[in-house]
Order: sequence, then C-alpha cells, then structure tokens
Amino acid sequence: MSLQRTLITLAALIRDPRVAVETHIASGSNWLHGVKTVLAEGDGILCYEQQHVGWRHRPLITVLEALHVPIWTLSGFYPSSAPSPTRWLSKALFWSAVTVTLAGFFYLQTQLNIVADNLAKTTVLSLSVIVEIGLLFFWNSIFG
Repeated sequence: MSLQRTLITLAALIRDPRVAVETHIASGSNWLHGVKTVLAEGDGILCYEQQHVGWRHRPLITVLEALHVPIWTLSGFYPSSAPSPTRWLSKALFWSAVTVTLAGFFYLQTQLNIVADNLAKTTVLSLSVIVEIGLLFFWNSIFG
C-alpha cells in the first residue's frame, strides 16, 4: 500500500493532458529487469532525486542510467524514510536468524574441533564454514 501511494503521488506531480503517465507494481528479485520489460519506444523515467537503492545505497538515477532512456528527477518531494512496522519485524527476524545460525555453527564447530582427527577435522570445519556463510547469504536474501 505504501508503494502504491508513493507511485500515485509521483504520478500526480506530473500528470498533465500532454503527458501520459503509467505506474506499474511488480514483485520479483530483479526490479531493473522489470523496468526494462515495460519500457517502450519514446518512454522516459521519472524518479526522486533523493532515492537510493540496493545494499550499497546507490543513487537511483545512476542505476537507471544503464537503461539508456531519458530520466527526469524530482527534488524535495521524496517521502520521509520513517521505517514501517513491518520493516522492524523483518529486521528483528533477520537478526534472530543470523544470531541462531552463528550460535549453532559456533557450537557445532567447537564440537567438531574436539572430536575429529586432523584431516577430517579440517575438511569438516571448512565445509561447515562454507555452509554457514551460504546460510547467512540465504537469510539476507529472504529478509534483505
């Protein structure tokens, strides 16, 4: 609902009889690909100048430049970035999952260190670290 209100506000800021405005909401893991699929000849993109995306918080306009279409920005209209209650819940679940994962693998690896022989210990510990890192990336992809 928040995303829909943001798009409606953005469309209302530029709506004019001479300008056709369309908004699209799509879910998926690669939003840039989604933008490419709806772009047509002569289209342009309007975005907020202050908006950042991705885990590196890159400016949206620099990411959109890869589409090679006209881009216009609005400044001063960007909605406040007050975190939503669902975002707090998502962060709490993420950090809970990470804490349980790290604690569980810490316990497993200390037990393996005590029980296993040299070559077996090194192999199993290495595999457990790889699985642990993979699991942390998994949690990040779900909650991030």
